[in-house]
Amino acid sequence: MSKVLRKPERDATFTPLLDAVLKRYPSTSERASVKVMVPGSGLGRLAFDLARQGFHVEGNEYSMVMLMTSSFLLNACYEENEHIIYPYALDKSNSWSYEDQVRPVYFPDIGKSRTETASNFSMIAGNFIEVMLSRTSDFDCVVTAWFIDTGKNIIDYIETIYRILKAGGLWINVGPLTYHYEDMLDEMSIELPYEEVMRIVRLTGFEIEKEERIISYYTRNSVSMLQNQYTCAFFVAVKPLSV
Repeated sequence: MSKVLRKPERDATFTPLLDAVLKRYPSTSERASVKVMVPGSGLGRLAFDLARQGFHVEGNEYSMVMLMTSSFLLNACYEENEHIIYPYALDKSNSWSYEDQVRPVYFPDIGKSRTETASNFSMIAGNFIEVMLSRTSDFDCVVTAWFIDTGKNIIDYIETIYRILKAGGLWINVGPLTYHYEDMLDEMSIELPYEEVMRIVRLTGFEIEKEERIISYYTRNSVSMLQNQYTCAFFVAVKPLSV
Protein backbone atom coordinates (compact mmCIF):
# COMPACT_ATOMS: atom_id res chain seq x y z
CA MET A 1 0.00 0.00 0.00
CA SER A 2 1.31 3.46 -0.86
CA LYS A 3 2.61 5.50 2.04
CA VAL A 4 1.08 8.62 0.48
CA LEU A 5 -2.38 7.54 1.55
CA ARG A 6 -4.14 10.90 1.28
CA LYS A 7 -2.72 12.06 -2.05
CA PRO A 8 -5.69 10.96 -4.23
CA GLU A 9 -8.09 12.66 -1.82
CA ARG A 10 -5.95 15.77 -1.68
CA ASP A 11 -5.51 15.92 -5.46
CA ALA A 12 -9.27 15.77 -6.05
CA THR A 13 -9.63 19.07 -4.23
CA PHE A 14 -6.30 20.80 -4.75
CA THR A 15 -5.58 20.03 -8.42
CA PRO A 16 -8.46 22.09 -9.90
CA LEU A 17 -7.59 24.97 -7.57
CA LEU A 18 -3.89 24.90 -8.42
CA ASP A 19 -4.57 24.49 -12.14
CA ALA A 20 -6.85 27.54 -12.14
CA VAL A 21 -4.25 29.70 -10.37
CA LEU A 22 -1.41 28.53 -12.63
CA LYS A 23 -3.53 29.13 -15.72
CA ARG A 24 -4.12 32.74 -14.67
CA TYR A 25 -0.47 33.32 -13.74
CA PRO A 26 1.63 31.16 -16.12
CA SER A 27 4.81 33.23 -15.88
CA THR A 28 6.98 31.86 -13.06
CA SER A 29 9.09 35.02 -13.02
CA GLU A 30 6.09 37.16 -12.05
CA ARG A 31 4.54 34.95 -9.38
CA ALA A 32 6.55 36.39 -6.47
CA SER A 33 4.55 39.60 -6.84
CA VAL A 34 1.18 37.78 -6.92
CA LYS A 35 -0.37 37.84 -3.44
CA VAL A 36 -2.59 34.86 -2.65
CA MET A 37 -4.81 34.45 0.42
CA VAL A 38 -5.88 30.97 1.59
CA PRO A 39 -8.56 31.29 4.30
CA GLY A 40 -9.23 28.28 6.48
CA SER A 41 -5.88 26.83 5.47
CA GLY A 42 -6.02 24.01 8.02
CA LEU A 43 -2.72 22.13 8.13
CA GLY A 44 -1.32 24.48 5.49
CA ARG A 45 -0.75 22.10 2.58
CA LEU A 46 -2.67 24.06 -0.07
CA ALA A 47 -1.01 27.34 0.92
CA PHE A 48 2.35 25.57 0.98
CA ASP A 49 1.84 24.06 -2.48
CA LEU A 50 0.96 27.49 -3.87
CA ALA A 51 4.07 29.00 -2.27
CA ARG A 52 6.19 26.25 -3.83
CA GLN A 53 4.90 27.43 -7.21
CA GLY A 54 6.44 30.82 -6.51
CA PHE A 55 3.44 32.81 -5.27
CA HIS A 56 3.47 35.17 -2.28
CA VAL A 57 1.04 33.26 -0.05
CA GLU A 58 -0.69 34.15 3.19
CA GLY A 59 -2.63 31.41 4.96
CA ASN A 60 -5.27 32.02 7.60
CA GLU A 61 -6.51 29.59 10.23
CA TYR A 62 -8.73 29.95 13.30
CA SER A 63 -8.25 26.58 15.02
CA MET A 64 -5.36 26.46 17.47
CA VAL A 65 -5.09 22.70 16.98
CA MET A 66 -4.69 23.20 13.22
CA LEU A 67 -2.16 25.99 13.73
CA MET A 68 -0.03 23.95 16.13
CA THR A 69 -0.09 20.90 13.87
CA SER A 70 0.70 22.88 10.73
CA SER A 71 3.61 24.54 12.52
CA PHE A 72 4.95 21.10 13.43
CA LEU A 73 4.56 19.81 9.87
CA LEU A 74 6.16 22.84 8.26
CA ASN A 75 8.94 23.52 10.74
CA ALA A 76 9.79 20.31 12.58
CA CYS A 77 9.49 17.53 10.00
CA TYR A 78 12.78 16.94 8.18
CA GLU A 79 12.50 13.64 6.35
CA GLU A 80 9.84 12.11 4.16
CA ASN A 81 7.70 9.55 6.00
CA GLU A 82 9.59 9.99 9.27
CA HIS A 83 6.46 9.70 11.43
CA ILE A 84 3.85 6.96 11.67
CA ILE A 85 0.29 7.05 13.01
CA TYR A 86 -2.47 4.45 13.16
CA PRO A 87 -5.66 6.45 12.53
CA TYR A 88 -7.94 3.44 12.06
CA ALA A 89 -6.93 1.47 15.15
CA LEU A 90 -10.11 2.46 17.01
CA ASP A 91 -12.46 2.01 14.03
CA LYS A 92 -14.28 -1.22 14.87
CA SER A 93 -17.17 -0.91 12.42
CA ASN A 94 -17.16 -1.65 8.69
CA SER A 95 -13.72 -3.29 8.68
CA TRP A 96 -12.81 -6.19 6.41
CA SER A 97 -9.93 -7.39 8.58
CA TYR A 98 -7.80 -6.66 11.65
CA GLU A 99 -4.98 -5.76 9.28
CA ASP A 100 -7.09 -2.93 7.86
CA GLN A 101 -7.63 -1.53 11.35
CA VAL A 102 -3.95 -1.41 12.27
CA ARG A 103 -2.41 -0.39 8.96
CA PRO A 104 0.02 2.52 9.35
CA VAL A 105 -0.06 5.96 7.77
CA TYR A 106 3.28 7.69 7.20
CA PHE A 107 3.88 11.44 7.08
CA PRO A 108 4.97 13.88 5.80
CA ASP A 109 5.25 13.01 2.11
CA ILE A 110 7.68 15.87 1.57
CA GLY A 111 10.94 16.60 3.39
CA LYS A 112 12.39 19.74 4.92
CA SER A 113 14.73 20.39 1.98
CA ARG A 114 11.69 20.82 -0.26
CA THR A 115 9.71 22.90 2.25
CA GLU A 116 12.48 25.48 2.20
CA THR A 117 11.61 26.30 -1.41
CA ALA A 118 8.37 27.89 -0.14
CA SER A 119 9.94 31.09 1.21
CA ASN A 120 7.10 33.52 0.43
CA PHE A 121 4.70 31.84 2.84
CA SER A 122 3.22 33.17 6.08
CA MET A 123 0.30 32.34 8.35
CA ILE A 124 -2.08 34.65 10.18
CA ALA A 125 -4.08 33.27 13.11
CA GLY A 126 -7.65 34.25 13.91
CA ASN A 127 -11.16 34.56 12.58
CA PHE A 128 -11.01 35.32 8.84
CA ILE A 129 -13.57 38.13 9.00
CA GLU A 130 -11.85 39.82 11.93
CA VAL A 131 -8.25 39.57 10.75
CA MET A 132 -9.23 40.94 7.33
CA LEU A 133 -11.09 44.01 8.65
CA SER A 134 -8.24 46.37 7.79
CA ARG A 135 -7.39 44.77 4.45
CA THR A 136 -8.86 46.23 1.25
CA SER A 137 -7.83 45.48 -2.35
CA ASP A 138 -4.80 43.66 -0.97
CA PHE A 139 -4.77 40.28 -2.76
CA ASP A 140 -4.56 39.20 -6.38
CA CYS A 141 -6.16 35.84 -5.64
CA VAL A 142 -8.19 34.15 -2.89
CA VAL A 143 -8.30 30.35 -2.87
CA THR A 144 -10.87 28.59 -0.67
CA ALA A 145 -11.00 24.83 -0.15
CA TRP A 146 -13.80 23.38 1.97
CA PHE A 147 -14.09 26.74 3.68
CA ILE A 148 -17.13 28.86 2.85
CA ASP A 149 -19.50 26.65 4.87
CA THR A 150 -17.46 26.96 8.08
CA GLY A 151 -18.81 30.33 9.21
CA LYS A 152 -22.05 31.45 10.79
CA ASN A 153 -22.82 33.79 7.91
CA ILE A 154 -21.60 32.80 4.46
CA ILE A 155 -22.55 36.24 3.12
CA ASP A 156 -19.91 37.82 5.38
CA TYR A 157 -17.33 35.53 3.80
CA ILE A 158 -18.39 36.47 0.27
CA GLU A 159 -18.32 40.20 1.01
CA THR A 160 -14.95 39.98 2.77
CA ILE A 161 -13.37 38.05 -0.11
CA TYR A 162 -14.69 40.64 -2.56
CA ARG A 163 -13.30 43.52 -0.49
CA ILE A 164 -9.80 42.12 0.00
CA LEU A 165 -9.37 41.29 -3.70
CA LYS A 166 -7.83 43.79 -6.06
CA ALA A 167 -9.84 44.81 -9.12
CA GLY A 168 -9.38 42.00 -11.61
CA GLY A 169 -8.56 39.60 -8.78
CA LEU A 170 -9.54 35.94 -8.78
CA TRP A 171 -11.57 33.90 -6.30
CA ILE A 172 -11.28 30.13 -6.77
CA ASN A 173 -13.39 27.82 -4.63
CA VAL A 174 -13.96 24.13 -4.14
CA GLY A 175 -16.05 22.46 -1.45
CA PRO A 176 -19.46 21.36 -0.20
CA LEU A 177 -22.02 23.28 1.84
CA THR A 178 -21.94 21.35 5.10
CA TYR A 179 -22.80 24.29 7.32
CA HIS A 180 -20.85 23.84 10.54
CA TYR A 181 -23.26 25.71 12.82
CA GLU A 182 -26.47 24.26 11.40
CA ASP A 183 -27.24 22.01 14.38
CA MET A 184 -26.12 24.43 17.10
CA LEU A 185 -29.35 25.85 18.47
CA ASP A 186 -27.60 28.53 20.52
CA GLU A 187 -25.64 29.86 17.52
CA MET A 188 -26.73 32.03 14.62
CA SER A 189 -26.36 30.21 11.31
CA ILE A 190 -27.35 31.04 7.74
CA GLU A 191 -27.68 27.98 5.50
CA LEU A 192 -28.26 28.69 1.83
CA PRO A 193 -28.46 26.30 -1.12
CA TYR A 194 -25.75 26.57 -3.74
CA GLU A 195 -28.00 28.35 -6.24
CA GLU A 196 -28.69 31.12 -3.73
CA VAL A 197 -25.03 31.34 -2.74
CA MET A 198 -24.08 31.95 -6.36
CA ARG A 199 -26.83 34.53 -6.77
CA ILE A 200 -25.32 36.45 -3.85
CA VAL A 201 -21.81 36.01 -5.26
CA ARG A 202 -23.00 37.71 -8.45
CA LEU A 203 -24.93 40.41 -6.60
CA THR A 204 -21.81 41.21 -4.59
CA GLY A 205 -20.12 42.07 -7.87
CA PHE A 206 -18.29 38.95 -8.97
CA GLU A 207 -18.34 37.67 -12.53
CA ILE A 208 -18.36 33.88 -12.81
CA GLU A 209 -15.84 32.45 -15.25
CA LYS A 210 -16.33 28.77 -14.57
CA GLU A 211 -18.56 26.37 -12.59
CA GLU A 212 -18.23 22.61 -12.22
CA ARG A 213 -19.19 19.77 -9.92
CA ILE A 214 -16.28 17.73 -8.57
CA ILE A 215 -16.38 14.38 -6.82
CA SER A 216 -14.33 14.48 -3.64
CA TYR A 217 -13.85 12.79 -0.27
CA TYR A 218 -12.96 13.91 3.23
CA THR A 219 -10.81 11.81 5.58
CA ARG A 220 -12.04 8.69 3.82
CA ASN A 221 -11.00 5.23 4.90
CA SER A 222 -10.51 3.81 1.42
CA VAL A 223 -10.77 0.17 2.52
CA SER A 224 -13.80 0.57 4.77
CA MET A 225 -17.16 -1.01 3.97
CA LEU A 226 -18.60 2.50 4.38
CA GLN A 227 -17.69 5.09 1.75
CA ASN A 228 -18.93 8.69 1.92
CA GLN A 229 -18.65 10.87 -1.16
CA TYR A 230 -19.15 14.60 -1.72
CA THR A 231 -20.14 16.33 -4.92
CA CYS A 232 -18.34 19.63 -4.43
CA ALA A 233 -18.92 22.98 -6.06
CA PHE A 234 -15.96 24.32 -8.00
CA PHE A 235 -16.07 27.85 -9.38
CA VAL A 236 -13.79 30.60 -10.59
CA ALA A 237 -15.01 34.15 -9.97
CA VAL A 238 -13.45 37.49 -10.90
CA LYS A 239 -13.74 40.91 -9.32
CA PRO A 240 -14.28 43.21 -12.31
CA LEU A 241 -11.62 45.73 -13.28
CA SER A 242 -14.17 48.55 -13.37
CA VAL A 243 -14.91 48.71 -9.64
